[in-house]
Parts: sequence; structure tokens; C-alpha cells
Amino acid sequence: MRRSLSLIALPLLLAPVLAASQPLAADPADPYERFNRRVFAFNDRVDRALVRPLAKGYERVTPRGFRTVVGNFLANVRLPLSAVHALLQGKPRVAGRNLRRFGINSTVGLLGLFDPASGFGVHPQLEDLGQTLAVWGMPEGPYLVLPLLGPSGGRDALGGTADAFADPVTWYVRKEPAYWLGGLDLLNLRVSLFATEPYVEDAYDAYSFVRDAYRQRRLYAVWDGEPPAELLERLLMPEDDPADLLEDDPP
Repeated sequence: MRRSLSLIALPLLLAPVLAASQPLAADPADPYERFNRRVFAFNDRVDRALVRPLAKGYERVTPRGFRTVVGNFLANVRLPLSAVHALLQGKPRVAGRNLRRFGINSTVGLLGLFDPASGFGVHPQLEDLGQTLAVWGMPEGPYLVLPLLGPSGGRDALGGTADAFADPVTWYVRKEPAYWLGGLDLLNLRVSLFATEPYVEDAYDAYSFVRDAYRQRRLYAVWDGEPPAELLERLLMPEDDPADLLEDDPP
């Protein structure tokens, strides 16, 4: 499961306690940098020792077509939840497009195993609770690196925890329990990240690279790919006031 409650709740409780005594980092949006770097290093060791080798083995023994079908199915069953978040954000057209895509792929696409909707020009726009909370006015909060889960923020960690209850894949994995489905989900995700590895490895500081890339990606997601220039400039060139950086003035 991507967002297991037990894995999220514990880091959220511990992070402020472990980092409370730390001085403010150079980046005001990352006040817990010392703690985050330790978790980042821990996650990297776990990935190199366990997760990446498993994903490499999975990639070797499964054809690309199988992984595509698995990814199609898992993405399709999550579209209704994404549509709900679009409605909560006041985007009825996005919600309608996601539901139309879900209907096409669930029928013509054989329960979402295939993706004829893209051929019809019906592409998804993924929304989550973190984006919804941003639209409702909640600030980004401090950057956090969660054990085993990776980069997040105060707002996104809260949203991810709540989304875990509503996500149909994690719900099914908990109910059955069907750990094999959760494992396929995680392995498919990890294989999809292989293409980004050279960028991280070539970075002068992998931690800062991942942090900045994550925050930029989330900013673009909140603003549907068109963030105001001043917000993007503030993110790329932080000012001295932490309060300014942690408020991202969502639409």
C-alpha cells in the first residue's frame, strides 16, 4: 500500500518531536532539514538493499505489456476518487472528464486493463486531498521526508493519510487482505522511477534535488500546470521569511 496509515501516522507524530530542537535550515521551507536528511539516507539504504533489487527482478521477469496492464487497471480504479477531489476543488469539467475516462476504460477497456480513452482524447487529470486542501487555503507546511514513503509536506502528509482510507486499492488490500495487489502497485511505481535515477545520481546534492523537484511538482499540480510566476520565483529563490514560503496562495 502506498499510504499505509501505520507508516504515515508514526512519522507525523515523531517528526516534530525529533526536529524541534534543530535550528532553522538555510531553506525556511525545510526547517527540519537535519532530521529529513537522516530519513532520506535511511530510505536510500532501504531502497538500494531491498526495494530496488526487487523492482529490478520484477522488471526482468515481467513483460512491459503486463506492467502496463497492471498500471492501467490501478490508475483506472482510482479515477472516481480523483473526480471527487476535482468537484471539491470546484472543477466540474475535470471531474466529468475523469468519470468519462473511467466509464470508457471500464467498459471498452475491459475493466481498465486497457486505455482506449486516451485514444479518444480523454486524458486524466489526477487530483488528491493535498491539492484539495491547498485550494481550500491550507498552507504547504514544512517539508518532510517520511520513513519508507519519501518526500512530503505537512499538508500532503495529512492529505495522504486521509486518502489512504478512501483509496480503493489500499482499501481492498486491507479488507481481503490482498498484499499481492499492494506489492504489484509498489513494484510498478518503483519501476516507473528508474528513468529518474540518472538525474538524482548526477545531482550535486541528491537531497536538495529531490526536495526541490517534489515541491515544484506539487506547486504545478495545485495550479493545474500554470502556477503564478511570483510563486514559482519564491520557491526557486527562497526569501528570508518562513511564513511567506509556507503560504502558497492556492487558487
